[in-house]
Amino acid sequence: MQYAHDDIKVGQVTLPYSELHHGWITPNNHVTTNQFKAQAIAEKLNSQLADISDPPVEPDPVQIIY
Repeated sequence: MQYAHDDIKVGQVTLPYSELHHGWITPNNHVTTNQFKAQAIAEKLNSQLADISDPPVEPDPVQIIY
């Protein structure tokens, strides 16, 4: 973010800035005018996406050979 009215991008999440509402639009269609709050929302959403996209890794079954 170079300018105060740029979109906020964190990882895979982008919160667009609305010139009409003078704030950032969240995924639930709320508008926040506080850029620090918008940044925190974007970081939280990005971490939730990371948790969903990285399924837990199950160990390979151990084979016992006699």
